[in-house]
Amino acid sequence: MENRKVDEFLLNYSDSYPIDNCIDLYKFDDDSKIKIIDSLKNQDIADLLKVGNNTFRKSILKILDSERLIQVFQNMKIDDIVDLIGLLKVNRRKDIFEVIDNTQFSSVKELLGYKYDVAGGIMTSEYITLNQNMTLEEAYIKVCNIAPKSEVIEEIYITNDSNQMIGKINIRDLLVPDRSAELSSVITTKIISVTPEVDQEEVARLVSKYDLIAMPVVNADNIVLGVITLDDVINVIYQEQSEDILNIGGVAQSNSVKAKAIPSIGQRLPWLLVNLGTVFFAAFVVSTFSNEIERFVALAMAMPIIAGMGGNSGNQVLAITIRNLTFDDYYKDENFFWKLAKEILIGLVNGIILGGSAGFIIYLKYEKLALSLIVGVAMICNFIIANIAGLLIPTLLKKMKLDPAVGSSILITAITDSFGFFILLSLAKYLIKYL
Repeated sequence: MENRKVDEFLLNYSDSYPIDNCIDLYKFDDDSKIKIIDSLKNQDIADLLKVGNNTFRKSILKILDSERLIQVFQNMKIDDIVDLIGLLKVNRRKDIFEVIDNTQFSSVKELLGYKYDVAGGIMTSEYITLNQNMTLEEAYIKVCNIAPKSEVIEEIYITNDSNQMIGKINIRDLLVPDRSAELSSVITTKIISVTPEVDQEEVARLVSKYDLIAMPVVNADNIVLGVITLDDVINVIYQEQSEDILNIGGVAQSNSVKAKAIPSIGQRLPWLLVNLGTVFFAAFVVSTFSNEIERFVALAMAMPIIAGMGGNSGNQVLAITIRNLTFDDYYKDENFFWKLAKEILIGLVNGIILGGSAGFIIYLKYEKLALSLIVGVAMICNFIIANIAGLLIPTLLKKMKLDPAVGSSILITAITDSFGFFILLSLAKYLIKYL
């Protein structure tokens, strides 16, 4: 049965997209995977490794011996090779390095020297630079010769005699009938670049802001070290967004469904302990108004409504703020107070509508106008506080050079619960004679 599935997979392989083949291949057992990999061409394996996720890549790397892996590398770009070598165990890496030291892959070691989440770690060394003194014809001939071995050809970087980048041209600039002019006549000198140590999130923000198709990476002397391509930036955006979603809940990115129990506990428990402390604080606030709650049980019903609605509103603002902090100049001082005023206004309007609705329902049940007004006012106040917290907490964390996603939701929940309970019960305490 399994052999028939293997034959069927190989028969339909060329008609399917690599990513679909990855998904299907991952479902096979180890013995079947070995049969399939042995039957595939090196180019086919390279295509699978390019598009597969890290779990799939590791399963394939276990099957390939070092000699076959080097053959597969012949069909891959340098930055993809670096990603794969980073997944290998230390002893396996040493074996690979012994083979690639004297090959065209010698730049792999240099790229592996950078952290995986900075510009140097995601750049490729396969790009084209041209000297400013070339004519368009000379540049055209050189590009035709180099392009098959390069990953980035849409943008070509122009250097001076000291190899310093002075500008760029687009490949379209070379596709003209008259190529007798010099490159200096068509170059664009306005160019945005980054150093190897810049965080990949900042790279993605710059590419998004300036609508770039590639980002050059330069050293302190403005000499090009590599280029970050658009597909790598898309991967960064996906990774950062996934990381932020998990961080909002205080969960590490590596904490997947298949993660082992002990590491998962270590990653989740600290923020749950923080949450336990905030819950006790909210409970302490409630305990100071125990007499009022005992006299009017309706307040106990209203408390989770006030806190829950405020928390939801705050988390809405939090999600928007974190997204904008990641890719926009959202936290610039000249814009902040306008954004704060807008969130206060939104909280006020939403609070009036929802607070009025909640107050009306409370009145229908208990027929106490004062109680319904207390609930309505408390909800309005808590909506405003929640929106302020949803904007302020991640913005302050960003100013402090901390990840604004980590634990923000827990802090916002603590604020909305504590203030929601306090406002509701304080109003009830001072208006108790009307209840």
